[in-house]
Amino acid sequence: MNNQTDVCPVCGKYTFCEDFDICPFCGWEDDGICEEGGANTLSLSDYKKRYEKYLKLIDNYTWEKHGYPEI
Repeated sequence: MNNQTDVCPVCGKYTFCEDFDICPFCGWEDDGICEEGGANTLSLSDYKKRYEKYLKLIDNYTWEKHGYPEI
């Protein structure tokens, strides 16, 4: 695992335990790639924007509990 990506780069609330671990708070998969085309369907920048929208729409939003709701 890349030590620079141990903490989730989207929400900062989770420390990844292994490669391809998924953050239960925002759903970001730690694949070592921050652009579209890896395990995540959005770039890191777009993923952060979407996560911020979810936080505004749903109190106490977590990916583990709510998944990816329609915006």
